[in-house]
Amino acid sequence: MRAVWGLTVAVLLASAVPSLAGQTFYVTDELEITLRAGPGLGYKILQLLKTGTPLEKLGEEEGWAHVRAPDGQDGWVVARYLSGEPPKGPQLEAARRELASLRDEAARLRKENASWTAKAREAQARAERLARELESLRKEFADWKEAHADAVALRTRLQALEKQEAEATAELQRLRAENRTLQVRERFYWFFSGALVLLSGWILGYLYASSRQRAKARSRFRY
Repeated sequence: MRAVWGLTVAVLLASAVPSLAGQTFYVTDELEITLRAGPGLGYKILQLLKTGTPLEKLGEEEGWAHVRAPDGQDGWVVARYLSGEPPKGPQLEAARRELASLRDEAARLRKENASWTAKAREAQARAERLARELESLRKEFADWKEAHADAVALRTRLQALEKQEAEATAELQRLRAENRTLQVRERFYWFFSGALVLLSGWILGYLYASSRQRAKARSRFRY
């Protein structure tokens, strides 16, 4: 008897909601609801609709909503299971997936940044070593030039070392520029990850508060 009375009250409350034909509604935070051939429990079940399914509302009758499913099939569902806003559960799951993706990207950037930093250090050490060798060769060339008239071979070696030093310096500058770019990207991803963490916390708090309110409302109708 209590169950029949609760169902009667729920139907009366649902029938008091004004009809919003033509608008899109969503299946609320229930696991599944039935799409029936008519406005009543005695009609045939056409299909099961999961949480978050968008439905076009065509009309309403005695607590039942006439809707059209995404596949184009018309049917009837209990009106109180519909909501004008998408359920928060799928939104929270999407935010969690995006946060995990951003964390993975940040980790990849940190690893890539470490690799480029090591390469930059190696290039810098190489450039410093070549600079020392070049300076030593220049001194050697100056000493040799005083004692010898023919300096063609030594000059060729000197020019080759100068070319290597220029290439090493250019490589070092390029690696430093890439390193700075990676550091900027890493800071951006960490900032965005923090924002998503805050958003996820807010959504969880909102869902918890909403569940408490629904539980209180159900307990009032139960008695």
